[in-house]
Amino acid sequence: MKPEDRALLIVLVAVVVAAAGGAAYFLLAAGSVPQSLPIPAGTTFTANESEQWVAHFTVGAAGGRLVGGWTAYDGSGGIYLVVVNGTVSKPWPPPPLMCPLILSWGEINGTIDLPVGPGPHTAYWSTGYCSAASRIVVTRTIQVLTP
Repeated sequence: MKPEDRALLIVLVAVVVAAAGGAAYFLLAAGSVPQSLPIPAGTTFTANESEQWVAHFTVGAAGGRLVGGWTAYDGSGGIYLVVVNGTVSKPWPPPPLMCPLILSWGEINGTIDLPVGPGPHTAYWSTGYCSAASRIVVTRTIQVLTP
């Protein structure tokens, strides 16, 4: 192989490796959502992420209010943020529920304004057995406001 051809091959391999590395980083970074609060406005949850995602957070002694908003797209059922006391895992599979009438929709908005007491808490999306969305976009930062 001529030295010029070898140099061209090395440059070509380097470009391919760099492009593959950049694409892998983009896919991994784009698919990561925060695992604790706050969840910034603009954060997008894919269908798979919303089914698996859990955030653990602790509220100070004075307590506070969990606030935020989102828009869900192309789904069915009710999409809301479940908040429970303590540090727990999201139940999976979700408990079997009767879903006699599941409404389908193209877009639905949701908000939360919930008092939370002191101590550890867990939040997760209601997606699973009776509700789903192709994506959920946070429109108002999900955070704990303290007095």
